[in-house]
Amino acid sequence: MTLVLIPPGEFLMGSTPEDIAVALKMAQDDGLPPTAGELARLKEEGPQHKVAITRPLLMGSTEVTIGQFKKFVEAAKYVTEAEQYGSGDSTSTKMDDTATADQKKRNWRAPNQNYAVTDNSPVAQVTWNDAVQFCNWSRNERS
Repeated sequence: MTLVLIPPGEFLMGSTPEDIAVALKMAQDDGLPPTAGELARLKEEGPQHKVAITRPLLMGSTEVTIGQFKKFVEAAKYVTEAEQYGSGDSTSTKMDDTATADQKKRNWRAPNQNYAVTDNSPVAQVTWNDAVQFCNWSRNERS
């Protein structure tokens, strides 16, 4: 993985109410009314606020690929939360009975049945905890 040094500094995180309104209007204009879950996530985008990075950090220059994540899974014998819970998405709990069979099959190995993925595709359907485990393993690999 290629890492980039992010120096200390400040930035604005989140969206303004105007940004959220524009996103909703664009979706509506395209005939894509947001689901209840998407609406909830949009509300979490605000309020916009200043964030301070107080010490330098390293960040990947690109998304983590399926191939990179596969190397981690195989080396660490790691099982993602979606695989543990049989939930088929990036949540850390088992899906309820309303989930479709397609949703239950999804995980990082097969994130979506609608398009082909390769080892160079960005990894998806991993939880925050899965990502932390990957980062910890990756840090040890570089040492």
